[in-house]
Amino acid sequence: NITPNGNVAESLLGVSGSIYYEGELVKNLSIPKDVKTIRRCAFYRCDSLESVVLHDGITEIGDDAFSNCSNLDSIVSLSRTAPKVYRYINDYSFKGISKNAVLYHPQGCDYSSWAKYIPGGMQELPNRGICGDSLMWHFNETTGNLNFYGTKAMTDYMSAEAPWYKYVRSITTVTIDERVTSVGDYAFYGCRGIDTIYCYAEVPPA
Repeated sequence: NITPNGNVAESLLGVSGSIYYEGELVKNLSIPKDVKTIRRCAFYRCDSLESVVLHDGITEIGDDAFSNCSNLDSIVSLSRTAPKVYRYINDYSFKGISKNAVLYHPQGCDYSSWAKYIPGGMQELPNRGICGDSLMWHFNETTGNLNFYGTKAMTDYMSAEAPWYKYVRSITTVTIDERVTSVGDYAFYGCRGIDTIYCYAEVPPA
């Protein structure tokens, strides 16, 4: 498993064949949000890859970026807006990946533009989604932390309607991004296990 920084990711552009990192064959790749664009043929024919996580912030994926990664069967994109997938004649970003490959994306996000490129279809991530015009949520089942990240106001809910309500008995901590301006009605309805809230805003959200 590797998470390249911008420099490492840049050095991988244009490689063909399996990826090695510190002598180990890479099967699971996590590309962080400081990488904005995955260029053409970046991971072409890297058949060691089995899963890729594309963090929020990636906006473009070049043609043939993951083409012929024949064992790639899990793609997780955490962006609110689907990154642009390029196509050049008959070549496109995910041509020749595993026939069972599935794309997982946040709840409520429109990834319909990817549908024709992913052989195994698309599924929504159960623990991550939209909760405002520019705001998203993520629940970490291991730590019990409910995290809100992005900007502006949170959606208002009626009791037991917040999309994270299914985790109500497991939420113990809440983290609120510094750019959140308001917390929605009934956002924490029934969350009796919360013992710590981390709010990084200079002005407390309304």
